[in-house]
Amino acid sequence: MRTAFLLLNMVLDYNKLYVEELWTRPEVKYAYNVHGAYDVVVKVECDSMEAVKDFIVKEIRTNPDLKSSLTMLVVTGFTVAR
Repeated sequence: MRTAFLLLNMVLDYNKLYVEELWTRPEVKYAYNVHGAYDVVVKVECDSMEAVKDFIVKEIRTNPDLKSSLTMLVVTGFTVAR
């Protein structure tokens, strides 16, 4: 499983609707509206890095209400059981 975090800048007031829309995608594990330099933070998980790239190119970057994005690919991750 390959994981990426996406930081998205959206057209004003569209981010809440977009987060709701993202939840319909099986690749999206988390999606948050946030305050700060970006409007939306998304965690994406796919079977391969190619699938991550395809999701970003076809599903994220084609959105006309997206102003800019930053993609961070996870290299190593740790999980803490609580």
